[in-house]
Amino acid sequence: MIIKQNFFGNTNIGVFSFATDDYCVIPEGLTKREIKSIEETLKVPSFTLNIAQAHILHTLSIGNKNGYLVPHTITDKEFSTIQNHLNINIERVTTELTALGNNILCNDKAAIINPDFEKNQLKIIEDALGVEAVKGKILGPEEPGIVGSQALCTNKGVLVHVDAADEILEWVGDVLGVEVDIGTINAGYPYIASGVVANSHGAVVGDDTTGPEIVRLGQVFDVV
Repeated sequence: MIIKQNFFGNTNIGVFSFATDDYCVIPEGLTKREIKSIEETLKVPSFTLNIAQAHILHTLSIGNKNGYLVPHTITDKEFSTIQNHLNINIERVTTELTALGNNILCNDKAAIINPDFEKNQLKIIEDALGVEAVKGKILGPEEPGIVGSQALCTNKGVLVHVDAADEILEWVGDVLGVEVDIGTINAGYPYIASGVVANSHGAVVGDDTTGPEIVRLGQVFDVV
């Protein structure tokens, strides 16, 4: 199932929220009706949260069934909120790359991370998520390593920035163990993760997403 939605009048819903096959994190301030619609589409429970007093949860954090990574800027109260809702590894990552969700692309099988992460940070990521983390870039060596914003993956598929080369697409699919394709969101925007909240059960897309974009997304994520 795929539905359209906006958060706070903003179609970039993937900046604010992300989902796994077990849970969904949602920023504080959405209505009960909006939250119910998300939960019914993704078929998982959700909880509301801010990180570093900000709504941009997927920009700042990322997780899978085994763990949830948050920046060191998270407050103790916010950290406790996560602990109260998730019985998995919850790990602060001390790094200048505080936008963890922009810099980590993961599912329950593997992770691709920004090459700028240090060796000790890579180990923290692997230990928390319980998967192998591979350093790499999606748009070439001269481009920023913000792999988590240039693609979005579930345990069924990964949708990647339209400018990714064929050999990169093959590599991404092999690492994450899923089907791969290119696409856009919100009427042509190539940074997929900004406009989608998805898991193996369904997807919520930004209001501006077109019919052809929804068809492509549904095929890749197998949620038609």
